[in-house]
Amino acid sequence: MLKQSTEKPIRYILGSLLIVLAVNTFSGGYYGMAGAKGVPGEWLKGSPFSDYFIPGLFLFIVIGVSALFAGYSLDKHQGKTGIFPQEGWINPTARPRELVII
Repeated sequence: MLKQSTEKPIRYILGSLLIVLAVNTFSGGYYGMAGAKGVPGEWLKGSPFSDYFIPGLFLFIVIGVSALFAGYSLDKHQGKTGIFPQEGWINPTARPRELVII
């Protein structure tokens, strides 16, 4: 278990990185849904998509919202192991070995 003095900075750093990730995925997802002008359409050859709308929507909703939710949960649930206290799936500082593996 991490000491209390090191848990807070780790929580702030991880939360900040997750918020930056969320902002980037929201902007990238919006760009993809808006048509992704300047991105070659050839990159989609061999994929089930004809344009960048569906990948942009996935990026915006799944990745962006997940990162925002995780960053918010790190701040809101301080002192707890996560939203579900037995699981500890939101707070990686509850299980430092899993954080190292990731």
